[in-house]
Amino acid sequence: NKVAQLSHEQRSCGIVACSAGNHAQGVAFSAIKLGIDAVIVMPTGTPSIKVDGVRKLGGRVVLHGDTYDEAAAEAALADAEAARAEARAAHAEARAAHGEAEAGRHRTTGSSRSSGYS
Repeated sequence: NKVAQLSHEQRSCGIVACSAGNHAQGVAFSAIKLGIDAVIVMPTGTPSIKVDGVRKLGGRVVLHGDTYDEAAAEAALADAEAARAEARAAHAEARAAHGEAEAGRHRTTGSSRSSGYS
């Protein structure tokens, strides 16, 4: 499973994924078992049993868009925004330590828009 193969640094970044069903539950399950924060973006029409399943497994659900493609775009934006926020924080820490920092972000999937996911 790809989640289990993430490095410690990658795990600390969390996961943003898009899914409308069983994949979402699998990602949430794996992430929580490994102590990784998981945000799952799902289309607004996703059956409540699937949404509830992700939440029960410990994943944070963001409902967005009428289609999978709209939800995937939202997931990509959220992932990109979280990466920028982490890069800014790393840069600030590096300056405080009078050193240089290199920030990297690795996610299992893309995410779309930023709405306070990180």
